[in-house]
Amino acid sequence: LEPGYWPATYYAGVAQRRLGQEETALDLMADVLRCRPGQPDALVEMAYLFDRRGNPKRALECIDDALNARPADPHL
Repeated sequence: LEPGYWPATYYAGVAQRRLGQEETALDLMADVLRCRPGQPDALVEMAYLFDRRGNPKRALECIDDALNARPADPHL
């Protein structure tokens, strides 16, 4: 993946999640946030992953951050 091109990293993370590789997916979403802090789509993915790992508090924090970044988006 090209360093700094966050969409490729984001979609790689989505693919890893769908393959059941949740730890890898979480790491890739964290990489997205390092390149693009506050990126709402990555935050929503992270929320899903944190919820699956039994960490609903962290999941809600990610959702709150995503909503703050893009409050008018009805898909969040």
